[in-house]
Amino acid sequence: MRVRYLACFCLVIAVGACTSRGPATKEKSGSSPAASVVSAEDRRLVLAATEIVGFLQGKVPFDEIETAPSVTLRLAKSGGGASREVPRDSLRDLQNWHVKESGTDYSFLPPKERGELVTRPGKHLNCKEYDLASAVEGSDGLPHVGTMIQPSGSDTCLRKWNVTFVFDPKVGTPTLIWAVYDQWEW
Repeated sequence: MRVRYLACFCLVIAVGACTSRGPATKEKSGSSPAASVVSAEDRRLVLAATEIVGFLQGKVPFDEIETAPSVTLRLAKSGGGASREVPRDSLRDLQNWHVKESGTDYSFLPPKERGELVTRPGKHLNCKEYDLASAVEGSDGLPHVGTMIQPSGSDTCLRKWNVTFVFDPKVGTPTLIWAVYDQWEW
């Protein structure tokens, strides 16, 4: 199963080198935008985020994702900013990926409809790219990947699913410490 996702990830990277829909790139000094490269660290973070999305979609076993002993699930400031800390063992159950704000329960699970997964290392996605600090206080300097799924055939921003995965900067393997949901309008 992991090999299949690694192969899909490699395909995303290859396609991303040719289109603007792949992972964000960093330009080499003195080169044209066409000669961009993705850092090894960005590739590792994107792979980790892709596997977490796969788990949330029911396609990847929980044991294939790395999480801290507890993970903070939070809504972006625009959605009220509520958060809850969830122990690792509880995250195995997809029904525990939610936050309650003002009496409404917001699920972090992606839509069941098929759509394209877009990833942006170092960015927070909510229809457009933003700095994560604009959505969550205390996030400066934390490694993260914005993810977005837009269901096929939909062209409205409000139909997109957006979660930014934030990783522990002190651990060598990308280890999830926060997930920030920012399509709270659903």
